[in-house]
Amino acid sequence: MQQNSIIEDSRWEELRFIAITKGAILAIRRTRYLLTAISITGILILVAQFNSLFPWVRDTLTRTVGRKHDLLLEVIYKDLSVVSIPLIGMKISVYDLTLLGALALLVLSTWYWFAARRENHAISGIVFAANERPLQLSRASYLYFAIADYFVFNTMTIYDDPVGDTNKSTRFEAHAFVRIIMFMPVWVPVVTILCDVYSLFVAGKIHIIQGDILWHSLDSFARFEVIIRMIFAFIFATVNLINCLRILKFDKETRGALLDLRSEIYQYIIDKHDVQSKPNKEYKTLSDKIQKLSDSMKRMFKNPGDSDNPDSPDDPVDIDDPDNSGDNGDNGDTNATDGTGNESSDH
Repeated sequence: MQQNSIIEDSRWEELRFIAITKGAILAIRRTRYLLTAISITGILILVAQFNSLFPWVRDTLTRTVGRKHDLLLEVIYKDLSVVSIPLIGMKISVYDLTLLGALALLVLSTWYWFAARRENHAISGIVFAANERPLQLSRASYLYFAIADYFVFNTMTIYDDPVGDTNKSTRFEAHAFVRIIMFMPVWVPVVTILCDVYSLFVAGKIHIIQGDILWHSLDSFARFEVIIRMIFAFIFATVNLINCLRILKFDKETRGALLDLRSEIYQYIIDKHDVQSKPNKEYKTLSDKIQKLSDSMKRMFKNPGDSDNPDSPDDPVDIDDPDNSGDNGDNGDTNATDGTGNESSDH
């Protein structure tokens, strides 16, 4: 009876791990989909603004007369000045994007904030389950590798180079690019506001009255409406900034939790293979520690039959000196046979 109870508890424990990993995977996908939606929305707004102010057809318009000139005007005001929303089928005037675009990004950034929070809590549950006592390498490894590869933008990679590359460049560019996309709900509305200011106070070639400043042709009510629109757009952008800062905080905490979990797994693997390390070793950063552990693991799992690997997998690997570049007895000189029984010396 007691044995059946133990088996049943073990089964429920397995189902719990499967449930939390599936929940974490869904949370990761949800945040990725929302970041994709923000990217598409921001790109559509930017392209529409560009087409309304700086289309190449504006130069052609000044050089044409008659029927062709009328056709170009129709293209400008019928096609380039209208934004079609995919899937929904709606059409919006490009001159309303300052307000409506900022509002759409506000909704998406709010959803993204809740999704990032849910993702962080799900990953925290994974880390908590992996560190439950007694600590088990198999359990922690399963929980980590079950979700790690589902991350695309919020990755735990230390370097941005292929495996085996010795360049080891930092991930600053990749992180900066992701941050630019993440903060699209902030800077895209600001760009639209600046575009409106440009179109109001700078004479353009595609204005109704070419060569005239649009602000001078507006009456008092129209000017008041323009100001109100810009104020609301600025308020939406400010709220988006608050949401994006919250998202960034959750994003950093999620990445830090996964980095800690991976570091612990690597340490468990090295301890399992009786890898000796100096007890008082201090690492400047977590990345340095993980890289040291990774180099040690690569050396530890090499094929012992290879000619360039005389050490066996059971030999201890010094984390501080994974290449065994310490004292060799003869100032680094080694003796080896050339295959005929004669010893040859490398100088």
